[in-house]
Amino acid sequence: METQSTITSTLNSFGYILNEGNIFDLLLGKPAGPTSKKMNEYSDYNEKNDSNICNDDKNDYGGGRYDTIIRVGIEPDLKEFKAGSIILCSRSEYFRTALSSEWARKENDIFIIDKPNVRPIVFDIILRYLYIGELKLDNLNADEIYGLFSASDEFMLDDLIDNIPINTGENMDFWPDQECIPVLHYIFRIESFYKLRRHLANKINVDPKWLTEAEDLGTLEESILFSLLLQYNFNLEHTARWDLIIKWGLLQNPSLDKEKLSEWSDEDFKLLGRTLGNLLPLINFTEISRNDVHSKILPYEKILSPQVMDNSALKWYLTKYQPKGSQGLKDSNLINHVHAAHFIKWIGSLHNQELDEEKPIKPACRYKFDLIFRSSKDGFWNFAEKCNQQGPTLAIAKIAGQRCLVGGFNPYGLFTDKKSLQVQDGFSVKENFIFFFDNRKKVPRYVMSPLNRYDTLYKHFLSEDGPCFGDLRLILRYNTGCYVPSYYSSYSSHMYFDIEECEVFRVVKVDKNNPRRSSYSQPYINDTYEHEKSLFEDGKRCRHCKK
Repeated sequence: METQSTITSTLNSFGYILNEGNIFDLLLGKPAGPTSKKMNEYSDYNEKNDSNICNDDKNDYGGGRYDTIIRVGIEPDLKEFKAGSIILCSRSEYFRTALSSEWARKENDIFIIDKPNVRPIVFDIILRYLYIGELKLDNLNADEIYGLFSASDEFMLDDLIDNIPINTGENMDFWPDQECIPVLHYIFRIESFYKLRRHLANKINVDPKWLTEAEDLGTLEESILFSLLLQYNFNLEHTARWDLIIKWGLLQNPSLDKEKLSEWSDEDFKLLGRTLGNLLPLINFTEISRNDVHSKILPYEKILSPQVMDNSALKWYLTKYQPKGSQGLKDSNLINHVHAAHFIKWIGSLHNQELDEEKPIKPACRYKFDLIFRSSKDGFWNFAEKCNQQGPTLAIAKIAGQRCLVGGFNPYGLFTDKKSLQVQDGFSVKENFIFFFDNRKKVPRYVMSPLNRYDTLYKHFLSEDGPCFGDLRLILRYNTGCYVPSYYSSYSSHMYFDIEECEVFRVVKVDKNNPRRSSYSQPYINDTYEHEKSLFEDGKRCRHCKK
């Protein structure tokens, strides 16, 4: 007990608070950081005895009883901090090494440590954390927060990094003037930097060219690229991921000329395939549109392994394999046959009033999708002319900067002019729906929300500025969309978003007996359309409205 009392007295002389357990941690060489149980004691100590820590000198954490000086920063931002070596060694493996007999440097019996690469404001936060377990991050800028991460790693303080709130610097750019590849190598090599990896992925999501057009992309290590593609919040579209890994693979093999792809030998394709063998399985081909599959993936078909080729989406597009029945999707930059299969199921199920999301998507189908408008090609001003009264219509929009699709289906078509139908009364919209595809997670999520009341007014569906489905409006004039829950089952909170691309399709019923025969003039809802349309035009309520 005498030994413990002596050590306790010595530690207390340096301003360190001991509880019943941490003295034994010190004797065993373990970091004696504040426990959650004792955190209040540390806070009380900070409030009541702050002068004992800092004394008259704000940089004196030894309370006048110090044996270590740490010189931090460079002129004109150079400061000296005073602390007790026992506390430093008890809390940090770095200081245990730096103050050991092998590495320590002394002047007048005072340990001297120089850290010109650490900013004083950052080290002040670290030293305060070492002494009293307090972490104050208020009013720090991006450079200081990033410096705190880096310095904490240098001082081997993983516990401090863990205690930095994950949303710290949420909207800050930590690397405004730095090249992407060196940052990737630094952040992804340090295991404790998982919060910084989140920030880094978000920066690339906002500005993909920072990575994809990096001059030194070829120096990016495969393991780092692999980890980035697996990062949970990395939202780069899978078409762009394909372009990225192909570009990276070609940079690893300078002998392969992309411009002479048609002249490549089988060995050339095998070489590229071996280089990308670990990365190709990370591509989700079901998220790549039919057009992109043909223009981007088909030319490199020979690099795909049998395991990758077993993907159903690739079977659909790259081989002669065709499931019974065709989804009838020929031209889209946003969707592929997987999306089309969901649309077919929803359209048919609502029409038959048999919607069951638990049932598998049946391969047989009765509809095809004819593209009538694409915003990037046709421009907003042609929307009204191309889309007005085209019969059953499906509109799809991609949310800018995210791997999400929203849109809606109207069995009566879009009306872009108030004069199209001078009707102010209700009509049956039991087969209208809006949808949401969310591919930001590892497991894609999709939601379809049917209309839950039949007396929606016509004005809610007037599509003057872009496709409108009541609660969901795609305002192409301003490349903006909005969703406000009212008549539909809610799949999200109030949201406003920017539109990157919009496509509108006419949905056509295919004759079962003759798939090549179809009619654009007659909507697919043969049994209810004419009756309800006539009631609608007469200003009467339909048979579905119980009023």
